[in-house]
Amino acid sequence: MLVEALTGIDPDRLREEKARGMTIDLGFAWLTLPSGRTVSIVDVPGHERFIKNMLAGVGGIDAALLVVAADDGVMPQTREHLAILDLLAVRRGVVAVTKRDLVEPEWLALVQRDIVDTHPNVRRNFWGVFAQDDFRVSSKLSLQLGLRWDLITPPVEASNRQSNFSLADGLIHVASADNRGPNWNTHYDYFAPRLGLVPDDEALRAEASQIQLTLADFVGEIHDTHHPIDGSLYYEDQKKEAKRRARAFVKERMPKYLGWLEDVLARNRKSEGRWLVGRDRTYVDLSAFQVVEGLRYAFPNAMARLERKIPRLVALRDRVAARPRIAAYLKSERRRPFNQEGIFRRYPELDTPAPRRKAGR
Repeated sequence: MLVEALTGIDPDRLREEKARGMTIDLGFAWLTLPSGRTVSIVDVPGHERFIKNMLAGVGGIDAALLVVAADDGVMPQTREHLAILDLLAVRRGVVAVTKRDLVEPEWLALVQRDIVDTHPNVRRNFWGVFAQDDFRVSSKLSLQLGLRWDLITPPVEASNRQSNFSLADGLIHVASADNRGPNWNTHYDYFAPRLGLVPDDEALRAEASQIQLTLADFVGEIHDTHHPIDGSLYYEDQKKEAKRRARAFVKERMPKYLGWLEDVLARNRKSEGRWLVGRDRTYVDLSAFQVVEGLRYAFPNAMARLERKIPRLVALRDRVAARPRIAAYLKSERRRPFNQEGIFRRYPELDTPAPRRKAGR
């Protein structure tokens, strides 16, 4: 109903779908955005019995429209779909809550909070849009959805490049379902071209922006290893939770992010694997350098084990450090050392144990 109301196209083609009022197979529609661009919509089943059909439809999408009925709330398949989107690195999306007129305001507020807490990606990267009911979508909602879709979807010419990650079109964390406003990646958009730290090609600039956004997510997870509950609490107040969070981070998340950067370097033929984007160094290479340095400080044992698996990234770190002006900066008093007040903090109990020395014969 929502897709048909927004686009004028009924994506349900099968007789059984129309009779049962539910999506079984993939459906297709399109929507013209306020900018004049057209986006294609793939309508996928929500029922857990048709999860295979859902998987077939989400392989190449740039953003997701997550529809939650207010009277049902978050269902098991909602969590499954969000987990699948996370595995496919679909980071941006819009939440539409339908059947709002069927529930009391108090229940709607509970549903909204539940949606936000369902998956970290929803809180960080999804807009919130709320429909009045399943049968009528106001022009105001259509405009809201169109504007948000304009923000989170990439231009066609930028989306044709080969990549496992979708573009974010310069955005750094759009609003979540509690209706926070967007924060723009203006520092990089403004300063990087003026400092010669990004290519002139728009597609490469978009790729640099996406890598930077992924690095920002990585840094956020690094911070959460020592403050997993609340940044306003002392580390000692959440030490138990921090240990648990750090174990998962060191085992799964850190190798995943660093391995992805290694793969990006391997795929960049323009620089023969020397830089992350284009033929020369960019601001994302400088960010990757700082991340490697910070991880060496915060998790020295884990990094010592992992670095042999990421030789290109280690070489990138060395290449950045060897640049004359950066080398001079690193030796100067202007270089602020890592400490227990920043994002990268060293707590030995959060790191993996140091490798045991072999006993001498």
